[in-house]
Amino acid sequence: MSSLKDIKNRIKSVRNIQQITKAMKMVAASRIRKAEDQLKAARPYADKLKEVVFDLTAGMDEVLHPLMEVRPVKNVAILVVSSDKGLCGAYNNNLLKMAWKELDETPPHKLVAVGSKVVKYLARRGVK
Repeated sequence: MSSLKDIKNRIKSVRNIQQITKAMKMVAASRIRKAEDQLKAARPYADKLKEVVFDLTAGMDEVLHPLMEVRPVKNVAILVVSSDKGLCGAYNNNLLKMAWKELDETPPHKLVAVGSKVVKYLARRGVK
């Protein structure tokens, strides 16, 4: 049976964790707001760029650039971007499941990993 002192220490620990969690939520919310503001600021530029590219390609009858030609798929590159730290729920696990599924379904491929979590996981699995 836990003593009264142990219970008080546990309550104190839980309160400290609550404060830390609340601070982390506030920091995350601030970062999300900042990213959303940057996205909103970039939207007019993206829309204008899309319009310019559409106008440029509208008058073209044929594809002039070799990278724009339709050709059979020989190689596929899969880009996997994971987090560097935890605290993202099941994101990394879901990402890795999806990556393995794609690797099984696609023709010969190249895997490009970004983020320490996925890089370490793939190293443990022997994937280069």
